[in-house]
Amino acid sequence: MKPESVFKKIVTDPTNPFQVLAYAEYKMDKHEIAERFSQSGQSEQQLQLELKRFHDAVLDCPRLIKSYHFRALNIGNGLLEGVKDNLIKTANQDFIERVLQLQKQQQSPAYRVIRFFLEGLKNLTATNLAMILFSGVYALTLNKSERQKLLPAVTQSVMGLINGEVPVIDSYRHHTDSLQIVD
Repeated sequence: MKPESVFKKIVTDPTNPFQVLAYAEYKMDKHEIAERFSQSGQSEQQLQLELKRFHDAVLDCPRLIKSYHFRALNIGNGLLEGVKDNLIKTANQDFIERVLQLQKQQQSPAYRVIRFFLEGLKNLTATNLAMILFSGVYALTLNKSERQKLLPAVTQSVMGLINGEVPVIDSYRHHTDSLQIVD
């Protein structure tokens, strides 16, 4: 009589990945038994006898075969859920990136110009705040008489800028006006 194969009992359709996975679970259990016996110092003959008992127990118990199928199904479902979650996450990220690209493409030139000027205004405001902060720190290092002179000088400079006076440009104009051009 030819011995029955656990593979044929567990895997009735070799193209079914869940059945192949169930057989892999059986082989892992068999390997675990062999490892345990090897570590306990049992003889090779005792190991082979225990593996034969396990083999026969699986063949004789349809519930064990069903439990391997169930374990394989759980592992397969876990894999599928992981792949599905990863695909959804990737698809969501791709969708968000594509929407952002479309928004950038659909922005009108007027919107881009306004945004450019608003960014510039934001940067100018930050620069002015930094200048005020550093001026305040600098003023703390001055004595009282120097501080009294500082406020009118700052006020005059700010008013000059508001009125359109730029010291470097005004100085350049003054010097070029004073030069005599000879023909």
